[in-house]
Amino acid sequence: MSARAAIRGAIGVGISIVAVIVLLQTVDVSGLSDRLSTIQPAWLLIAPVALLIQLAVRSRRWALLLGATTGKSIRTLRVAGPLAVGYLANALLPARLGEVARSILVARREAVGIGAVIASVVVERVLDLGALLAIGVATAGSRNIGWNAVALAGLLLVGLGVAIWLAPVVAGVVTRIAPGRIRAPIADFLRGLGGIGPRAAATAITLSAIAWLGDIALMWAAARALGFELSAEATIAIAVGAALGTAIPAASGYIGTYEIGAVAIGSLAGTPPESILAIAVVAHVLAVVPVALLGAVVVAGTGLPLRRSRDEAAAQRQAPV
Repeated sequence: MSARAAIRGAIGVGISIVAVIVLLQTVDVSGLSDRLSTIQPAWLLIAPVALLIQLAVRSRRWALLLGATTGKSIRTLRVAGPLAVGYLANALLPARLGEVARSILVARREAVGIGAVIASVVVERVLDLGALLAIGVATAGSRNIGWNAVALAGLLLVGLGVAIWLAPVVAGVVTRIAPGRIRAPIADFLRGLGGIGPRAAATAITLSAIAWLGDIALMWAAARALGFELSAEATIAIAVGAALGTAIPAASGYIGTYEIGAVAIGSLAGTPPESILAIAVVAHVLAVVPVALLGAVVVAGTGLPLRRSRDEAAAQRQAPV
């Protein structure tokens, strides 16, 4: 692991530790184990179905964005495996390093520039967050977070639009002044970003909203398994909070940040923090373990490599910008 990755990982672990400490100080966890012992497993069968649908939708979204950033048609099934491997890496490694892993895998498999692939992931994350905030606003617009979420979503989308508009111009400047070693990936990134059109962005954000419905279904199943009957608003608030928690670079599997996000936002809908924490713990396991196991199956079955060979590295250095 590089020094930069080690520092990023250490920061992620530190954030998780802080999140866990805050949870222990603000939420009564004394009855957590008793509540978890009452779980009804039948409700948990919803999770695999929701996760498979999510994987299909998110694979389609990534293939669409990759087509725009790389200029190459990439089939949905070609990215499903690397996406699952990314989930596995996020479960095992801190600071969302799975995003890096899946980007490298797709760049190698499809013979495209790593910068263009990373551009697709960055756009994916921004649109994901925009769709998530839109869902939250649609169900909690009358609450305190409503207008703040609207403003943040608007800023994200406007910022993305400006970045896409300026990317080709900035790419031209980079190719003239950037050091040779980093010139190609940065130029690839900027050109890839500039390739995102309004149609691709609109389709991607729609697919993001559909994918988030899977998270909401999973949170609802976790609540029912524990005997809670939540309103739609409360379920969505908890799911939105948990998802926002995963956006924070944390320890392996988003430990702590997932739960604190669920409690912080879910409490705004009137659900007791202790109940939210129990629901979030169950949903967290349901969200992480199955997709991590799927990623492990993909790795075992295909042996996807993360490191380039010497010949590939030499070809990358000699490629024209």
